[in-house]
Amino acid sequence: MKGSTHPYNTMAKSRIVFRDVIVVGAGWSGLLACKCMLEEGLTVMALEKRSDVGGLWCYTEDSDVITVMRNTKTTSSSSVTEMSDFPMPEEIGQFPKHEDVLKYLKSYCDTFHLWLHIRLDHCVTKVTKDGELWRVKCENGRQYTSKFLIVCTGSVQKPNRDLQHSLLKDFVGEIRHSSEFKTFIPEHANKRVMLIGGGETASDVVEEWYDHVSRLIWCIPRGMHFFRKFAKILPHRHPQALDKASSRVMKFIAPFTRSKPG
Repeated sequence: MKGSTHPYNTMAKSRIVFRDVIVVGAGWSGLLACKCMLEEGLTVMALEKRSDVGGLWCYTEDSDVITVMRNTKTTSSSSVTEMSDFPMPEEIGQFPKHEDVLKYLKSYCDTFHLWLHIRLDHCVTKVTKDGELWRVKCENGRQYTSKFLIVCTGSVQKPNRDLQHSLLKDFVGEIRHSSEFKTFIPEHANKRVMLIGGGETASDVVEEWYDHVSRLIWCIPRGMHFFRKFAKILPHRHPQALDKASSRVMKFIAPFTRSKPG
């Protein structure tokens, strides 16, 4: 309608782009969110601060950017890791490398035509709520407005150093956070190293460090279940990825609403 004050018209005049949904981040979760919003018939824009999609899986040597490590592979098999509507190709292997995961995510963008709805080099600096609308400002000066906002910036973008100021405040040795590592640190060769934490990055550190240090002590505060990557489940078949079966069993005996047994 001529003269209407609908947000679409208002944004056009002020050069602020309007979308039904703004997604902050174009890593794994951001891409999924973008695709799902499009399936619902909503207009969507994903804003990514880096020059490529993939989030943690977009590896860089830059120590100021938190990504997977140089030799990271998935700890879950391809059949467990993949999107339900976009199987990983067989040639990617059972436990793909990070560069293969990134190719998979880019192929996901190709298949579901997400590139038109992604803006790279758009670092979000400020988000405010104005009535029923979200207003998003980027470092490059671009501004966006939306009805809905989905934040997919990840949970590990800022190192948690709380232990350095509490439990480890009297520790006299060197303390390093895993976010600083891209590969094995030569200074740790033949040293005694304690690793605190049981997440994915801890697994990467153990795999790279244990052959090079005199002793590696792995401290996992809340416990952890360990499974072999492969097991011969059926005698007439090659060894299979064990997590495909074990994850179903764990979901049955320990649903996410309860703590894990043991």
